[in-house]
Amino acid sequence: MLPDFSKPGQQYFERSDSLPAGYDGMILQGARVLTAHHEQTGTLILQELQTNDFVFKFNVYHLLRPLTLSGYWPPALLSSFLALKNSFRYAFKGLTPATLKQGEFALLHQHHPEAILDFKQPGTYHSLEVCWQEKTVQEYMNLFTLLQPLGVEKNRRRNFFVTKHSTPAINGIFRLAKDLIGFGNNSVAERRLFEHKVEEYLLSMLIVAGQPAIPVKKYRSAEQEKIQELAARLRSHPEKKFPLEDLERETLMNEKKLSQLFEELYGQSPFEYHMAARMEIAHRLLEETTLTIPQVAKKVGYAYSANFTRKFMDFFGYPPSRLNQFRW
Repeated sequence: MLPDFSKPGQQYFERSDSLPAGYDGMILQGARVLTAHHEQTGTLILQELQTNDFVFKFNVYHLLRPLTLSGYWPPALLSSFLALKNSFRYAFKGLTPATLKQGEFALLHQHHPEAILDFKQPGTYHSLEVCWQEKTVQEYMNLFTLLQPLGVEKNRRRNFFVTKHSTPAINGIFRLAKDLIGFGNNSVAERRLFEHKVEEYLLSMLIVAGQPAIPVKKYRSAEQEKIQELAARLRSHPEKKFPLEDLERETLMNEKKLSQLFEELYGQSPFEYHMAARMEIAHRLLEETTLTIPQVAKKVGYAYSANFTRKFMDFFGYPPSRLNQFRW
């Protein structure tokens, strides 16, 4: 992501097109460099290498305090995000914010360029972002079913995750990413080899993301059906409250079993799943209808719009009133 330094709170960064003095980190050979520094906030070091087939970005954030960055990423048929060091949260229009833990990646299609990166703690963060041009992605569409939604024209007008959840970068993906960052690009042969290895990086992620999930534990189908019915109700009724003791009684499961099975099926607790549904529905209503913030708040179960605004901001990283400002 390229930060938008015209945004409120981001104009104070001093910028240069060279690495900072004394920088001893990994260098992306042949890349364009942008360094942004602020004494109280920290230093952003963004390195970008662009070819006819992809854009390759290695980003380093040395932060002295928590930071939320607003910016943009050029629209791409397929983009990947990998957390190389420490965890961070990112958000795109209409998508539930996703947290990438160190060593996890995600693949997504981006049509709307606005993005937000959220760093909850001071520290050093490394990320690798790559977007591929359509020619490269088309070659693999018939081989990987997870890419097939990219071939539907109406899907290309929205942002969506190609991988359902963040995925561990196993099978050498993490090592390959680090090798690519330090790879030489000083000769024609090296650049050609680098391009082949970037394609290998994409193929490795597709292979890992395309594998069916292996269940941690076997459950009776009746129990699984109860959890699926519960998930459907949580999404269908954003305005309702679902006390845990009621859910235990309805599913005939204790708290531990209910939470464990729900998380294995959906990657979240019932409370987190319901909250995500409420916020996603609220986002859509604010974006696609003329309802006011108080009206939307009531539709997703908040009697007071102030409470709704606070939860919305915690979830998406920006208040509901900024949807128009983002032009989303």
